[in-house]
Amino acid sequence: AAGLGAMVQSLGRRYVGAFNRRHGRSGKLWAGRYRGTVVQPGATLLEALLFIDLHAVRHNTVHAAEDALFCSARHHLGQVLAVDGGWTIW
Repeated sequence: AAGLGAMVQSLGRRYVGAFNRRHGRSGKLWAGRYRGTVVQPGATLLEALLFIDLHAVRHNTVHAAEDALFCSARHHLGQVLAVDGGWTIW
């Protein structure tokens, strides 16, 4: 199993090197791609919540946001309560 892990790691490193040369980049493959930031309460926070909660609806994965498994729409609609990192359905 250790040999397999080393092989996958080596393959990943070679791929990233080739990708960076091809695209004139440097560093890790996902560097700068994702980041976290604090969003203050208000219109911007509401837009961010809607963007995330309606993602599955926009991509026709579900009919309504509350049907999506990994979004907070049901919580915001009062259908579930987040308790100790889990969900309690009302």
